[in-house]
Amino acid sequence: MAADAAMRIRGAVATLAVACCTTSALADMPQASAAPAAAATAVTLVNPGFEAPDAAPPGFPGWTASVHSNPRAYAFAIDTGVHHAGTASLRITRVGDEPWGMITQALPPAGLTGRTIEWSAWLRIDKAAGPGAVLSIATTAHGATDRVVFLEPALAGTKDWTQARVRLAIPPGTSVVEVSAMLQGSGTLWVDDAKLEVLP
Repeated sequence: MAADAAMRIRGAVATLAVACCTTSALADMPQASAAPAAAATAVTLVNPGFEAPDAAPPGFPGWTASVHSNPRAYAFAIDTGVHHAGTASLRITRVGDEPWGMITQALPPAGLTGRTIEWSAWLRIDKAAGPGAVLSIATTAHGATDRVVFLEPALAGTKDWTQARVRLAIPPGTSVVEVSAMLQGSGTLWVDDAKLEVLP
């Protein structure tokens, strides 16, 4: 019986050895790699880095400047002394008593409807208060604002360059897509290196 037990042990060891060798061989075989993730598609913006100043108002082609009521309550200017990349940024400063001032670029909806877009830009703020700086995306349909999303929370206080992002699914029937950077309250906001992408 001792001989039978020894035979069974040797058989088990041999089976284990074969299993180990098989596992090792499988580990050495090349493994199929995962398919690469689909990339986002860039949407062309006009003057995204504010490198193309213009003598005609507002002074930065591709963008419009707007203020809640009194147009003189916020000052908009190209700033060649402060920038994230390149040689210039767009500066917004409150100089009067209005709740917000912002810059906006409007785009046609072709290629965007039914897709989710991401709007991003590098922001820098100085003494921003009440509530601060935000990015936003808004859609228009049938002559009225249909959907809007804001960066939450707003950037407040004093902060060096920070990349902010917001996303929105663009519904069918949209006639205009607007991307904006806004300063709400007091202080100064710089905007640079704007980017718009369609997500996969």
